[in-house]
Amino acid sequence: MSNKIKFIAANEYGWNVAPKPYPASQAIPQWWKDMTPYIVDEDNPDGSKFLIKDLRINASPKKCMPMLDSITSGYIIPLWADVQVRSLSDSEYLPNIFWKTEREVFESHIDGAGKIQVPDGYSDIVFKFINMWAIKTPPGYSVMISAPAGHNNLPFKCVPAIVDTDKYDAALPTPVFLKEGFEGLVERGTPMIQVTPFKRESWKAEFDLYKNEEYFYKQENYLRAVSFGNYVKSQWSKKSYK
Repeated sequence: MSNKIKFIAANEYGWNVAPKPYPASQAIPQWWKDMTPYIVDEDNPDGSKFLIKDLRINASPKKCMPMLDSITSGYIIPLWADVQVRSLSDSEYLPNIFWKTEREVFESHIDGAGKIQVPDGYSDIVFKFINMWAIKTPPGYSVMISAPAGHNNLPFKCVPAIVDTDKYDAALPTPVFLKEGFEGLVERGTPMIQVTPFKRESWKAEFDLYKNEEYFYKQENYLRAVSFGNYVKSQWSKKSYK
């Protein structure tokens, strides 16, 4: 039986205007879709041919299931209205965000300005995205809030957070950084936040050592004896978000 995550509009405006969150599998970035399954080179000009050479296979990142899992896990909360970003000064980059809707789409995050460490390539002016959706998870489950995996060229990058959404009832306004020097229109529907539910559990670290070439034989059996796909066939677990 599947767990249920519920997205609750904070008000009638949000219900009627904001696009509903959707599974991240519906927002796979175009660069991933366009990537060839195998590395393009002189022996494989169209990237369609599987080759083994110098004890290596020529699989591209498109064959990496852990990477695809990160891109497709959880749900996407999209931008709910077009916004335009432009500088307020010709001599100095002072960005601001403009929109046409009656309700605010962003607000200045005064508390975060100058206090949160800024990622390289982003402005130190922090904005807060007015997310219209509250999230409710079953008892014992929280959500990880992160920038949408694989969407590395978006102008906004949210501050990651974990929220215990089995107890927290409000919507989740999200602080975001804006890419340095960006000006332009950001369209409604642009992925803003990736929400991934997980079960809260306590953990304790332990340490051990593979001995007598045990790790070598694990690699031989699981990584090299089979051409490719052994992880998916024998170790990977399917995840489902609907």
